[in-house]
Amino acid sequence: MDRDLKGPPLCGVCSDTFETGDTVRRLPCRHAFHSSCIDPWLTKKCARCPLCRTNCTPGEMRSPVSRLNRTTGVLSPSDSLEGRILSTGRLDNTAVII
Repeated sequence: MDRDLKGPPLCGVCSDTFETGDTVRRLPCRHAFHSSCIDPWLTKKCARCPLCRTNCTPGEMRSPVSRLNRTTGVLSPSDSLEGRILSTGRLDNTAVII
């Protein structure tokens, strides 16, 4: 997702917009993708962000850059996707758009 471009946020893998109810995974580099798109990419193709090539190995996914709360392991409520609210409470760096 490139914030410099105008228009709705898009998944960097499938190029579809993020819709209400979609499960979104934010990588340490802050790029966001549908979980169903990025999970196979990271596990079967390459453990790097497809947009910027940042390393996304399990150790990197838990880094402070991922903006996970170090105590609770959930996304920060301030993490939003172009103004859309993310439902938090997941331990796997994902959120659901509400």
